[in-house]
Amino acid sequence: MLNRLQLRGRSISKYFHSIAQARPSASVDLYIPNGAENIFGIRDKIDEESILNTPSPFVADKAKSLFEKYKLGENDQFSFVELTLGKRIKLTHDTYLFKLDFPEEDKDLVMGTDIARAIRFFKVLPTKENPEGIMIKRYYTTSSPVDMKGSVEVPIKIYRANENSEFSEGGVMTTYLENMRLGDKILVNGPIERLQYYGNGLVRTGEKGPYDIVKKNHLAFVVGGSGITPYYRIIKDALENGDPTKFTLIYSNRTEDDFIFGDELEELALLYPHKFTYKKAITNPLNHENLEDVHIGRLTPEYLLEHLPAPNENVLVANMGPKSFNRFFANFILRHTSYDPITQVFSRDVDSLIF
Repeated sequence: MLNRLQLRGRSISKYFHSIAQARPSASVDLYIPNGAENIFGIRDKIDEESILNTPSPFVADKAKSLFEKYKLGENDQFSFVELTLGKRIKLTHDTYLFKLDFPEEDKDLVMGTDIARAIRFFKVLPTKENPEGIMIKRYYTTSSPVDMKGSVEVPIKIYRANENSEFSEGGVMTTYLENMRLGDKILVNGPIERLQYYGNGLVRTGEKGPYDIVKKNHLAFVVGGSGITPYYRIIKDALENGDPTKFTLIYSNRTEDDFIFGDELEELALLYPHKFTYKKAITNPLNHENLEDVHIGRLTPEYLLEHLPAPNENVLVANMGPKSFNRFFANFILRHTSYDPITQVFSRDVDSLIF
């Protein structure tokens, strides 16, 4: 089993909460039992039977299959696990899929992160302000299936020096990650509680309790760059497991070479045309061939209004992307639409403007 590490005098436990958590507490996932459609601000203890009756064909089935095979850990800021880089696969010119392996004796375990959950990476690295080194923490979303054993996969965009206006000197953590050697180790913890999708339209939003879990029949995602990561996994798992929910994805990138999971998204749109609408936007295309159905330039309020579902109580719109992209989305929602920012939108940038 993993070595027990020590940090700030606290013993560090094993892996993370999983969708099979049987003994919820104040900091644990909340599951909707018995087909309930709306729960607002409730955090009750829910027994094992209720969890396994969660109204989602794929989440519940995977929970049952993993229930006795996963070593539960703590979900707090002091709980860490050390993982080993087993493989690094190039997805685009600046994005890699990092496969992080468990120790050999833990190869039959699963990570315990459910769909679209982020984890934290920790590493002491030198910076311009602290050349001797300082603990760096970054958040990344897993993309591997929840039932993958022995490892976890994390797609990460690399911010190199002089390639991005928001990271002119390069990303401290991603520069290190790009130069990791196979066999190198890194500390991670989590999962981080953001938007969670349980299947069949059941969505939990928020990062700190109390939480709202609501049922929607149409989820729309407006994303830029590496912000696709959590929503790709939600869309893929839902479509491939018979989820009746409809999805709209508007995905913006600088060039056509920047689309992470681009081929996979195109294939899903072809396979599920009645359930998945996929729209692309390219700010600076490398060429203008075969771009008839692509929005050229930055996203505009007019384009979003044309392609997003009309506001109603059965719709949830969410976003993720670079800071400037998220600010644009927040202003769009509040100034150009009639979406209810509380019940029909998931966006920390929108929340920051209204609370």
